This record gives sequence, C-alpha cells and structure tokens, in this order.
Amino acid sequence: MKRVRDYFIQAIANGSLNLMYYGPPPRTDAEARAISLAKYEMIAGALEQTPTLRVVAGGAATCGLCLRHLKNGCRSCPIYRKTGLIRCQGTPLVKLILATERGRGDPFQAACDVVAYLEALEVDD
Repeated sequence: MKRVRDYFIQAIANGSLNLMYYGPPPRTDAEARAISLAKYEMIAGALEQTPTLRVVAGGAATCGLCLRHLKNGCRSCPIYRKTGLIRCQGTPLVKLILATERGRGDPFQAACDVVAYLEALEVDD
C-alpha cells in the first residue's frame, strides 16, 4: 500500500487499482478541488503506465468535491453550478466511468480530460 496526499493506493495482483481517502474533509472549495485533482492525477498516471488497469476509485467517498457537497445533493458544488446537473453529469467523469467500467473509450485520455476539467473549474475559495 502506498500513501500519496492522504490517499492510500493499493495495487492488487489481479490488475486493479484501489483508492481510499483517509484525509480530513475539505474546508473550502479550493481544498476540495485539490483533493479531487490529486485523485484523478493518480488515476491518469496509473492508466498511463497500465492501460488495462481496472480502476476502483471509491466514487464520492474519495472525491474532495463530493466530500464537501454531496450532503447538499450536489447543489452547492462548483460542478453543479457550472453544469446545472447533479452527480457530475455533463463532465468528462462520465466518459471515464464508461471507459474504465464498460470498456467504452480510452481510459487514460478520459482521466486526462477529467484532470483538465478540474484544473479549469472555477471555485469560490
């Protein structure tokens, strides 16, 4: 098990990447975005090295923005404010899920697109 910025990365022999987040909950949107960026940068890096890797990313439990905004039904999230949609619909995350869970698309490119989306996302704090 490897620790990277409050994430524990556990590579499993069957070709899976499991992520677990054990850091404190984010106090600001900027901190939440930084946690989310760290998650997807790790996923992109792992997929670049092993394109066939099965990603078990932990969903909302490992996303900084979800940790901060899910309790409000996503409505206070900067992604919701940008898209008007809950649960990251209308973002590259949907393509990443389709690529990693259903084999539809390039997982590495989809992860890079999520990173770029989060880097460009405007946050209040």
